[in-house]
Amino acid sequence: MRYFVILAAIAIVVGIILFGTMPSHDDNQQGGQPSPSALDQNP
Repeated sequence: MRYFVILAAIAIVVGIILFGTMPSHDDNQQGGQPSPSALDQNP
């Protein structure tokens, strides 16, 4: 039971770090260029 709580906490921390770094890095552009660019490259 305790393992699930630890895994959930780690997942939340990782999610906050990833979701907090991505928008922060793309705050200057405020358009998410890397996201659409990568999707556009896919034929």
